[in-house]
Amino acid sequence: MRTLHNIGNHVFAVANAVRLAERLGAGTVVLPQDSIFNPGSVGAIELTKARVPDGATGIFGSFFYFDSLGFTRTTLERARVLLALRDRLPEQQQSEDFVLHLRAGDVFRPRPHPRYAPPPLDYYLAAIEKTAPARVVAVTQSHDHPYLRVISLHCRSQGIDFLEVNGSAEADFHRLRSARTLCVSQGTFAVSAAWLSKNCDSLLQFDQGPLPPYTTFYPEISQQLGIHVALATATGHPREWHGTAAELVELMSRRNRIDWTSYGPD
Repeated sequence: MRTLHNIGNHVFAVANAVRLAERLGAGTVVLPQDSIFNPGSVGAIELTKARVPDGATGIFGSFFYFDSLGFTRTTLERARVLLALRDRLPEQQQSEDFVLHLRAGDVFRPRPHPRYAPPPLDYYLAAIEKTAPARVVAVTQSHDHPYLRVISLHCRSQGIDFLEVNGSAEADFHRLRSARTLCVSQGTFAVSAAWLSKNCDSLLQFDQGPLPPYTTFYPEISQQLGIHVALATATGHPREWHGTAAELVELMSRRNRIDWTSYGPD
């Protein structure tokens, strides 16, 4: 497999590669050396980081855009492979009550991904109010995330312990996996952590609209994972994101009404 430096994309790419190997009757998926997954079996497929033998026949690629290969993906197939991949990760040592993810980096740079508008600030504050945790752990790659100070002050005004975490991408990923209640942001990073968590029993997510089905925890996915899901929506949330100051001001305006739809186990 080709290296994907985005951990979330890599998780789904490995799941796709396993499915493709099953379809083609191949027995092995060769992971990049920096993969977060440990070698071992996923059903009948062996994951390895060993060097490919000279003369071996195979397919090389990233495998993230699986549809381009002409194979369909059902929720059941995806869930089966992703749940099996949990066992190819290190055992979870931590357990946090409530963890939220604030995506930074590329979404605030020039020419950001147009479909990755940040959830409004009110989404995170409403999630905290909805769950009333004793402690909030905020995972973000930037101390300068514009929501961070507001969320911190809100927690402290409510007597909630607040911890900001900025580690390596892999350390942050495993911190998200540690959550019993996980509040995810846009993109694949936090979503893939939820798929691969053995701790998570409650998930809060902002509905970004028409994104790939594995990135939104709709009822069929909630049932497969056995977790309670609260899906938030807000009127007027931008469907295209340009990263302008005016867009950010609107997201932080505190005028965004948050509505929740809940399903799955209580």
